[in-house]
Amino acid sequence: MTEPVFILGGYQTDFAKVWLRHGQDLSDMTREATLGALAACSLDAASIDSIHVGNAFGELQRQQAHLGSMVAQMVPELWGVPAMRHEGACASSSLGVLTAMAEIEAGRYDCVL
Repeated sequence: MTEPVFILGGYQTDFAKVWLRHGQDLSDMTREATLGALAACSLDAASIDSIHVGNAFGELQRQQAHLGSMVAQMVPELWGVPAMRHEGACASSSLGVLTAMAEIEAGRYDCVL
């Protein structure tokens, strides 16, 4: 039996915000979500061993499929951290969480975003 895996915190951007009206785009949303999640967990970026992004429609709606590594582009302290995007329709983020848990359970990483 493996040690338990815990979710330390999370962050959600404002669904009602019209980002373009504020001169912002997907990269700004990515930065806000990443920094918000780190702050919610009281972690700094140096603690992160692996990055998982769940997104179903970025490729269709914004022609942007490179979302896993976008996190490191928007938060330079995460540059070089392994990153991946998970796509599974409405279960995309759940797939990301399950994969992150599997990495921790396998002993590969200790702290995953």
